[in-house]
Amino acid sequence: CLLCNFACKTGMSLKRHMQIHQTPNKYVCSVCEFTTHDKMILRQHKSREHVLKATHKCPVCDMEFERVVELKKHALAVHKSDKINFCSYCDFSGETVTDLRVHMQSHFGKFPYTCSQCGYMCRLKASYRRHMERHNKVKKFACTLCSYSCVEKYDLQKHYTHRHSDEKPLACPYCNYRCKFKPRLNNHISYVHSDIKPFFCKQCPYTGKSAENLKKHMVNHGVVVKSIQCVLCDYATAERTKLKRHMQVHVKKAIYQ
Repeated sequence: CLLCNFACKTGMSLKRHMQIHQTPNKYVCSVCEFTTHDKMILRQHKSREHVLKATHKCPVCDMEFERVVELKKHALAVHKSDKINFCSYCDFSGETVTDLRVHMQSHFGKFPYTCSQCGYMCRLKASYRRHMERHNKVKKFACTLCSYSCVEKYDLQKHYTHRHSDEKPLACPYCNYRCKFKPRLNNHISYVHSDIKPFFCKQCPYTGKSAENLKKHMVNHGVVVKSIQCVLCDYATAERTKLKRHMQVHVKKAIYQ
């Protein structure tokens, strides 16, 4: 290098080094205030300083769980807590998905892309474009065995596994149950092999293993459980059609702001 004592073997290394003198610190960490001139250094910084928590600790009793869903069930069943939406990067917990989404902006900055039709927010333009394809119903992935088509490649893979395959690769470690999808296996283990009953009635001592059981129980109290929640506010309903109608409130706000 003609400007300092740096020396290297390849022209690519020299070119990368010259960015120090030409464009100082153009790469900015989205989680903290760290800046650097080199994209590779930024990547190393993120992998070293901002890794996901290996375990999720309960803020009340310090019990640790491998999965955040286990911590959520523990908070419901043991502590009867309303704050069950946990951050994977710090000890924050909120009552609603909206609280968690707002909090995540403290780690990644304000989401620059907002959908005007449903209020969905994201950081990446590619994610926003992929989301908008769902509204525009651009189904570019088609099944070769039936008439099914979808927006996401992942949905097509899920369709093949669900509809056109008899394989059940996931096995329960406690019994002979097998299934195709991990969420189903987790639900099976929680429902059949666990004594934890995270869903509790606020009007009597009843506790249940599933939201469906609680919903059936609440009929005894003359209550309809509003389990479908808006991700942008605290509105909740028992019917998806009512949620869709409610989302128009956020759409109008986004358009006229």
